[in-house]
Amino acid sequence: MSRLKNGSIPSYRLHKARNCAVVTLDGRDHYLGPFGSPSSKQKYAGLIRVWQQRQEGPSPEPTLPLVVNDRPTINELILVYLRHVSTYYKSNHGENKEAGCVDDALKVLQECGYGREPADSFGGTLPAQSRCLYSYWKGYLKNPDWVSLQKQLAEVGGDFVPVHASGHIYIADLIEFVKAIAPRTVIPIHTFEPGAFCDHFGNVQLLNDGEPYRVS
Repeated sequence: MSRLKNGSIPSYRLHKARNCAVVTLDGRDHYLGPFGSPSSKQKYAGLIRVWQQRQEGPSPEPTLPLVVNDRPTINELILVYLRHVSTYYKSNHGENKEAGCVDDALKVLQECGYGREPADSFGGTLPAQSRCLYSYWKGYLKNPDWVSLQKQLAEVGGDFVPVHASGHIYIADLIEFVKAIAPRTVIPIHTFEPGAFCDHFGNVQLLNDGEPYRVS
């Protein structure tokens, strides 16, 4: 079976007579084992990967047997991870900004031509002269994972570039915002200096974590 007209790929389906999973490629049925099993889905993914590579070649030979390479590509890992982040991060008013940021970052790998490379081809090391743009709080750099990454970057002649952009409001903008809405009470949250609010507002109520506040 060739590529379907709508651009999709041959489907993973149940072969009722044999009671097993099957995919038809170039007119030939490939039996994959128990329907729905992880092993059958892995075989399906491997066959589709090889089949797609054949279709994109200069002169596909549908009569040649498909030889499955069990090494997943960067593209496959990206697809699996994007499926994960699309459900892990929740949409806000129909927009999933976190998943979108991950998608944008991973596109760089594909644009650089690494998409069809086996995921294990890096041999556990980063590409030469890799660059990491770091936009988290600098305190996280003490965590073992970030310490390890900085060491790996140094080993391949790469660099680590802090580009932190705070999501916190500036003091002047905060003052203007509070004046605009004119609240009866200002309760500081998510700040290391709640007492500093008293320097700017006369109606500040300081609360401890977990302390209830009754709104009347």
